[in-house]
Amino acid sequence: MTMNSPAKRVLVVDDQPDVRLAFRYMLEHYGYAVGEAANGADALSYLSRQRVDVILTDLYMPGMDGLSLVRVIRASPEPQPRVIAISGSPNLGKNASLQAAQILGADAILPKPISRTG
Repeated sequence: MTMNSPAKRVLVVDDQPDVRLAFRYMLEHYGYAVGEAANGADALSYLSRQRVDVILTDLYMPGMDGLSLVRVIRASPEPQPRVIAISGSPNLGKNASLQAAQILGADAILPKPISRTG
């Protein structure tokens, strides 16, 4: 990013407030503008008011989960942000869920925990 360009906007979608806060601190440290949503439905509401460049979404959340969010976003005719799916589920289904997110249109997948480097 140059000094004159606006910050890229990232929407962090996770049902755990401490996880959203950790991502917010890390992303803001690198110059991103960050919004937050607690689940897929909250994310869609946010997206109806604010355009974002990237959505970082957990897959396992109560209510509308991350897989459903990816499906809805990719079915939208609106300009679509990049989507990064994350999951830290302790069960063996984590990898299958991350692969399903890619099949549904996620641009990238990340297993939790995620560490900041650099």
